[in-house]
Amino acid sequence: MPINFDKAKANRPPKPQGFTPKAKSDRTPQKPDDIETESTAIPAAQQKAVETATESHETIAALQRAGMQTAAAYVQRQTAQRNAVVEQVSDKLAWLTDPGLLEADIMSRTAAKVKHRTNAWGYESSSVNLDELFALPAPSQRLIGEG
Repeated sequence: MPINFDKAKANRPPKPQGFTPKAKSDRTPQKPDDIETESTAIPAAQQKAVETATESHETIAALQRAGMQTAAAYVQRQTAQRNAVVEQVSDKLAWLTDPGLLEADIMSRTAAKVKHRTNAWGYESSSVNLDELFALPAPSQRLIGEG
């Protein structure tokens, strides 16, 4: 089958027209005064930016100092409270574990209970002085280191 070139040419899209230049705008060149205004605006903006950055830096530094002072005061308060608790607990433990005090407390309570029971039977006086019976012996001078 032969190719019909006339028919193929008729079905082709139209040819582009080519480049058409745009019309020139009515833009006027800048005056030298306008150029100077723009050139002074940039350094002024830079100066303003530097001032703002410096002010921000000083504000942030002041906030950090205040925060650090607050944190240091908090740590100091907590340390003082902790030391007070340590002191109280160590005093209580020393008192509880002191063998002399513990023995004296036990013997004193025992004497009081025996005296109470003796009086419960109607005895007016005890034939034995329980305070002397349970009293701790006087510490020896040799144990103390004198003598």
